[in-house]
Amino acid sequence: MRVLTTDNILFHNLCSKLATKVCNDGFLPDVIVGIASGGSQVATIVAQHFKDAILTEVDIHRSTKRGKNSKISRKIMAMLPFRLLDWLRMAESYFCSIRKTAKRIGEVNFRTEIAAKLAKGCNVLIVDDAIDSGTTMKLAVEEISQKFPECTIRTAVITITTDHPVISADYFIFNDKTLIRFPWAIDAKI
Repeated sequence: MRVLTTDNILFHNLCSKLATKVCNDGFLPDVIVGIASGGSQVATIVAQHFKDAILTEVDIHRSTKRGKNSKISRKIMAMLPFRLLDWLRMAESYFCSIRKTAKRIGEVNFRTEIAAKLAKGCNVLIVDDAIDSGTTMKLAVEEISQKFPECTIRTAVITITTDHPVISADYFIFNDKTLIRFPWAIDAKI
């Protein structure tokens, strides 16, 4: 397991590399769905490579996500050395992998014009920043495929952080337990 710290340039390059993998596979999405909030940032850059695709987002998150972005936490994190921050990330990942997966909340709803396009059947690319347990991505795929069975759905993430998520991604950059410190992360120092 390792932690990769990204700045805005590296993040943009990873997203572009992800889009290139989708292109090289011949999959041309009509709708790109970013899972808020990290996945939406990845999807925004990926969508720049598909000029005809419609970009939208869904909000699905852990019911236990609390206090992660407080100003006090950011100030404390900024004072810690990267070596300790990396260790904390790895410890969090380990403990999350051995405890029960937190319930996901949120709905997969789309604006009327996007729902109409999906109802006709189209190519959908669901994008997130990472797959840990896979439950967020699985929920998004299940919801969209149930509501719009005529659509072809593919998934894309920057990293898959565990050995056996409940769903994997069709396209990814890392599948070797690489944890990513994205530019917006609470422990980012850029």
